Amino acid sequence: MRYQEFLEKTVHRLNEMSDGKTVVEVCIQQQNNGVQDARFVFRNPDEPLSPAIGAAPCYDACQRGMGMEEMCRNIWKVYLEKKPGGNAEDMSFLYDAKQVLQNVVCRVINHDYNEELLQDVPHRRYLNLAVVYYCVLDRSRLVEGSVMISGELLKHLGISVRELDRFARENTRRRSPVQFGTIRSAMEDLLTMGDCVRESRNGAISTEPTIHTEVDQMIAEDEVPLYVLTNRERMYGAYWMTDPEVQERMAARIGEDYYILPSSLHECMVVPVSLGWPAQGLIDMVRDVNRECLAREEVLADTIYYYSAKEKKLSLISGR
Repeated sequence: MRYQEFLEKTVHRLNEMSDGKTVVEVCIQQQNNGVQDARFVFRNPDEPLSPAIGAAPCYDACQRGMGMEEMCRNIWKVYLEKKPGGNAEDMSFLYDAKQVLQNVVCRVINHDYNEELLQDVPHRRYLNLAVVYYCVLDRSRLVEGSVMISGELLKHLGISVRELDRFARENTRRRSPVQFGTIRSAMEDLLTMGDCVRESRNGAISTEPTIHTEVDQMIAEDEVPLYVLTNRERMYGAYWMTDPEVQERMAARIGEDYYILPSSLHECMVVPVSLGWPAQGLIDMVRDVNRECLAREEVLADTIYYYSAKEKKLSLISGR
């Protein structure tokens, strides 16, 4: 069965199973970098939220042999758990401006790859990137659960983009502090990262300085001075490349100008200029990694960035 046929048959059967008020539709949700995600959306005029269930995993299960009727019963069961009053976590707090401001954080995506998505998403432009805002679902059973703040939601809450950005910056600084150090120290940290992540998931909020203490580590004589910029959780840590204070303090730590290579949405590599590596070669390396090692939605940019310590300015280098 082709994907489109599966969507049509599933929606038809789910509406047959409906209580008469709930209407099931297929909605195509725009994801990062133009990736589209089909979802079954359950709309009920008596419910403030419309639960959505991803269609792709359901289709994969059918392809592996699950019958259509069993699949639809499973989808309906999940809907009953996710709907307001079900067993899922109550997400009505998304309509409380105070709670949203307490839980909003910053993430960075590519502006040029997401022009359509950004038409209705509050954001702050930064070179060829865009800082967007997510409400972290602290009370969700999904550890990495979060919801992107849309223009419609922001208007409903009566919050300005400027106020949203101010709270998001401060929350990000406390919740996901920057982590910057040599590649060697980054690999060593991965061995102890589990304890750190568990602490974060238990709701602990960091009061650590903007630049993590590991920047003070000395580089071994036989070590190439390459650095990694991310955050404590190694999730969406590339955001920190847009922070002027972090840029300046990295330059002070390295002692010279540097290039930033966006490895993914989650981290960046920082290369001192004194290594003499040509900019075009670094751009080619980033593009190769993006094409061969990352899923499309994980890509941040096919460009690199140059930081001038004298001018205290980060510039875009696109290459040929």
